[in-house]
Amino acid sequence: MRLGDRIKELRIAKGLTQGDLGKGIVTPSMISQIESNKANPSYNVLKEIARRLDTQLEHFLADVEIQMEHQSILKVARAYMSSGSYTQAAKLLIPLLDTPHVTIEQAAALRLKLSECYLQVDQYEKVEDLCDQTLELYRRHGNTLGMIQTLHQLGQMEYRRRKYHIAIYHWRKAYELFEQLKVPDPFTQSTLLLDLGNVFLQYGEPPESLKYYEQAQQLLTNTAHFDQIAESYLGLAKNFLKIGECEKAQEYAEYSTSISKAFKLIKGSIDVKKQLAAFKLHEEKHDDALFLLTNCAKDYERYSFQNEALATQGEIARLHLQKQKFEECIKLCEDCLAKLSRDALEAAPLLRTKGIALAANGQLEESVEMILQSIALYEKFEDWSEVADSYSILADLHQKQENYTQAIQSLQLMKQYIEHNLKSRGIIL
Repeated sequence: MRLGDRIKELRIAKGLTQGDLGKGIVTPSMISQIESNKANPSYNVLKEIARRLDTQLEHFLADVEIQMEHQSILKVARAYMSSGSYTQAAKLLIPLLDTPHVTIEQAAALRLKLSECYLQVDQYEKVEDLCDQTLELYRRHGNTLGMIQTLHQLGQMEYRRRKYHIAIYHWRKAYELFEQLKVPDPFTQSTLLLDLGNVFLQYGEPPESLKYYEQAQQLLTNTAHFDQIAESYLGLAKNFLKIGECEKAQEYAEYSTSISKAFKLIKGSIDVKKQLAAFKLHEEKHDDALFLLTNCAKDYERYSFQNEALATQGEIARLHLQKQKFEECIKLCEDCLAKLSRDALEAAPLLRTKGIALAANGQLEESVEMILQSIALYEKFEDWSEVADSYSILADLHQKQENYTQAIQSLQLMKQYIEHNLKSRGIIL
């Protein structure tokens, strides 16, 4: 049983409402998020919840430790995969398969990640077994995109084994599922089309290959997925070369090269403009900085640099905060958060900025909730410096609420996390 489920079970057994349990600590909506495992409570909040439920704190901490350990292992495994150390990553992921504190979605994603490791080291039987498990989990949960990703992985495995007819079967099956997606995903869809184009080229059927490359090209027209557009042009070039049309092959190869270069230059130019905005802020030319940042955010979004776009919008929100435009700040934070998973690290600074703006607007209770959510995320990703900063803000909020006991506790935690941050960086022993 996960932490949130355990808290909910004990609360109901005690005959308490969410409002009763959170009174004086957090809002009922925050308790709801904790119980649905969408937010992690801070140590102090968990301690008070345990007291009200007449439960030993250690009873809950065991669940928290398991979840934190799970996340930490996943982070290290992803790092190994990024560096190409797939065998090491697999060794870390295998024990997590038996972890009881995971949802069906998490269990499926874990198996898909492990199958990717095995695919890279050519352990195809294990890939097939894990993908079959993953496909069934996603099917039970009704996750169409997950099923598409799993079938894509199976196709990649068969492509590596040169069983092109089976790869085609899996990829076509995946492609048929796109009709069931509620939200279109042209990026994944075009990736599948490019793979189908590649496999038919290997299979010795250039006309069929050309059909899929053209479909991918049409799908990507008027989008900013330049990397995939470049790949589709490269596929067309290979196709024309294979059927002996050298001039067309050369033409499309040049298009592909030019687009790849342009893609890198575009991002670089936006990055430079954003750096200029930072200089304007340093000079306290806020209007100039706002103008530049707004343009940067639009450009990042236009060219599908989504993470950069959201980060820039977060900086705009903080600028609104400085200029005391609290309503604009709150709305922009909410717009950005709607595009992010609440478990993403990028959500933490947005939650904190929104919390500060809410406090300035006199909405102290909602502000405390936002800061607690940001602390939970920073703790999850072990960003101890930001945890300390957030506890400092929380102490100020509790003081404004005349809740001096919790203000002192927040300051004590701030001090602990400052020391923890210094130790983790080797500055103090």
